[in-house]
Amino acid sequence: MTREFLLPNRCAFLRSLDLTRKELEPVRAALDKGNVAHASEAYAQHFRTRVLSQILSPDWSNTPCDPQYVNQRSENCLQGLIQGDYDTYRVPEDGIDWHNGPLTTITRFPLFPDLLLSAHHSGDLMYAQYIVKHSLEYMHAWPLKEFVGTDTYTWPKDVYSVFPAWWWVMLPNRIDRWSECVAWIRHSSAASDEDLICILERMYQETRYLEPFIQREVMGGHNVGAAMVKALTVSALVLDDFQIASAWLSHAAELALEYVDRAYYPDGLFKELSTSYSLTATISLLTCAAAFRELPAFREIEDRLRSIITATCAQRKPDGYMPAFGDLYLAKPLSEYLRKPLEDQGGLPWAAGMLDAREPPPNFTHWPIEGSEVYGGYYVMRSDWGAKGNQMIIDAGPWGTNHQHCDRLSFVLTALGVDFITDPCCTRYHSTDADADLSQMYAGFLHNTITVDGVDTYMPDRSFMTTAQPLDNTWEHGNNYVLFVGKHSFDPVKPVCWERRVLFVDNKYWILQDVLTGAPEEIEVEQNFQFTENTAVAFEGDMVVATAVTNERLLLRPLGSSLSPELLIGDPSPHVTYSSTYDPNTEAQTFPHGRGWVARFTKHKFAAPAVTYSGKVRLPASVTVALIPLSGDQAPSEYPEIAFRKSDARTTLELQTGRGTLRFETSADGCRVVEYG
Repeated sequence: MTREFLLPNRCAFLRSLDLTRKELEPVRAALDKGNVAHASEAYAQHFRTRVLSQILSPDWSNTPCDPQYVNQRSENCLQGLIQGDYDTYRVPEDGIDWHNGPLTTITRFPLFPDLLLSAHHSGDLMYAQYIVKHSLEYMHAWPLKEFVGTDTYTWPKDVYSVFPAWWWVMLPNRIDRWSECVAWIRHSSAASDEDLICILERMYQETRYLEPFIQREVMGGHNVGAAMVKALTVSALVLDDFQIASAWLSHAAELALEYVDRAYYPDGLFKELSTSYSLTATISLLTCAAAFRELPAFREIEDRLRSIITATCAQRKPDGYMPAFGDLYLAKPLSEYLRKPLEDQGGLPWAAGMLDAREPPPNFTHWPIEGSEVYGGYYVMRSDWGAKGNQMIIDAGPWGTNHQHCDRLSFVLTALGVDFITDPCCTRYHSTDADADLSQMYAGFLHNTITVDGVDTYMPDRSFMTTAQPLDNTWEHGNNYVLFVGKHSFDPVKPVCWERRVLFVDNKYWILQDVLTGAPEEIEVEQNFQFTENTAVAFEGDMVVATAVTNERLLLRPLGSSLSPELLIGDPSPHVTYSSTYDPNTEAQTFPHGRGWVARFTKHKFAAPAVTYSGKVRLPASVTVALIPLSGDQAPSEYPEIAFRKSDARTTLELQTGRGTLRFETSADGCRVVEYG
């Protein structure tokens, strides 16, 4: 690593401006006279009054101040109690320990967004003053000379002390947050001219340090590649007065175009396939694209952006949130994350119908649209776009490139607007808080999957992390149904193949059939269902009745099955699993706890009911369950008429619809749907 990103002094920084611009004439004149102090003041005054892109931050001028607004994190921060991304830190009297303190992510300024909101709504200078003071303290603690010879790949020594300022997890986020802050504090007396210039000078040099590393992350398709491209873009917008800014913006456009090709499938899904990380990458990409909308590169990327936005919005649940496949959990509705990027982007009003129920809905319900090529493998069955709709999202694609969970063929289910069957998600990755109760929740048995002789869905190798070809899952649409069929093999640990079939009938209920074939004559099978917290679960014979606090219900009605249900809530017992998400092998591992838990990326996991149907079956075998929503005023006897017949290895289901009858004919070899009046 060379020292090329370093500037020798303030004069060199100011000489990097495009001094041919008329508005910078006072800066050039002062520099020509050798008066660097006056040149700094002149540039600070210019920066305070120049027009900055609205892409950089909210439109504060059109954001009404709320005198009742209180952000507890901001208030705690001013009192010396800082809550980072993972940890809490009581700042000692001698100040923040920027190297060995417990706030691992302090160098990416996790509290700046909260402090900005508090500054805007309260009008009190102390919040903005903290941002300035914190920035200057960081620069003093991590001088740029220490960046020389480092690499953004440099990993921290552990997860309990401050992560290096040049690490890729810290650096792009810091630049991004600085860009938001300077757009606001430049209008405030909280920052002196010298404070403002110090931050801009550091931002300029850190961007110069970052730029050579971006290509590597873009080629790898990692989510941080999007964050780095965004950091380069926002720096170009903030530092538009500098000679290098236009080159940065052009480079960001080229990188964004390459990133879309490498990191996204043609169907619009992000190859990481962890929904939260996918969304953050997409938001970064949209921000970048809005910034270079007038560049030729945008025209090349525009159609791909449409597919990406469609894929993202199509996963929206009736309550407005996203499913939590993989790590992390989105704590706000999808619209709160996407609305501003889409407004900045412009020209995509059709997305509003997917984000906001007040807008006209899109012209499709189920996704992917029938006949399109599917790569990422999220399949969405949806009755309608309303808040009380029925919806199932099935995860049936590659494992994904990062933050994988062993959730092949798992699903989440919302009925009558209520989340019933959920993804367990994960807690925070680490915490120094004494009451933390952490679990990454990646093991297969915690998901809505099948277990065979104690073997869970797992990733035996890395060969199916991504795919270059469309998936061969069945995705069939009829007048009164949607049919999904996908497969998973338990080889090499167990020579058993599992085929999951899901039939969505009349937009009202689902038939779930799991078919097992393979070498063993007899196996022990477990069919797992993880419910959300605050769901009451009761058994009526072998039927499960799950009741939400609003009294809507979901019935799990076995059809011709000999399996018995068991309810577990917060099982603390260690559980053996074959999860190989992080260390691929075929050796059993001991997971620290059993079923009946969910997490929401906090420092705790939460007990929640899990139902497992288990028993011995002879292969080939099929296990069929009807998943039937009932509103609060419906009796269980009102569930739809289902005639189930089994003969040898074949089953036939007669299913009534509003327009006639569906016949679902199944065997170990396949299935088909016949519609008739």
